Amino acid sequence: MAIKTEVILVAGGQGRRMSDITPKAFLRLGGYPLFQHVLKTFATMESIASCILVVPSGEVERAKNSCEKTCPEAKVKEVICGGVRRQDSVRCGMDCLDADTEIVLIHDAARPFCSPALIQRVITAAQNSGAAVPGITLVDTLKRVDEKNMVSTTVDRRSMVAIQTPQGFQYSVLRAAYQNAWKKKLTATDDAGLVEYLEKPVEVVEGEVNNFKITKPYDLELAEILLETQGH
Repeated sequence: MAIKTEVILVAGGQGRRMSDITPKAFLRLGGYPLFQHVLKTFATMESIASCILVVPSGEVERAKNSCEKTCPEAKVKEVICGGVRRQDSVRCGMDCLDADTEIVLIHDAARPFCSPALIQRVITAAQNSGAAVPGITLVDTLKRVDEKNMVSTTVDRRSMVAIQTPQGFQYSVLRAAYQNAWKKKLTATDDAGLVEYLEKPVEVVEGEVNNFKITKPYDLELAEILLETQGH
């Protein structure tokens, strides 16, 4: 029997670094809202049962209308309003998961070029290890600096990876991590960080360079070029 996998697509950021009043997930890429690109990718995969789209306050109806008009094939089960922090938005999305869901993927809508192969690697690793994240090897030299912005030491990059999304979890592991964080008022910059507080293993699978996160105007320009080269 297939393992039931649901996706929480986090599109709640305001995108302040984009110098635009439009919420980041609604910025146009190739003529469509940013969040729709990865929704279409998830829609092609039989292993994905459904997606829960989490958007900023006041944007639920716009997101629903957009999906219905230009992305009807997307497996969007719910469109909901997120919280103040990303962590709060994920928690809101978890409330919409089906009771029989076994694997939960959490993905940033601002990473539009996540491939089906990467998604499947994360799902498989999460099934085996309980939690899995994609990571890419660092090529730049890393240096630790002090409070005066002076170099204090060079970090060995061989043991370091840059973490991406989607991050995948067995539902029971993710639920325990969020319950623990809520109880102890813990925060983390990603969902795997909350699992780490439980001292649970997190497997790293091979990420993708094209799976970059759009945070600044330059990133959006680069995404447009990449979209053209892919023939979309």
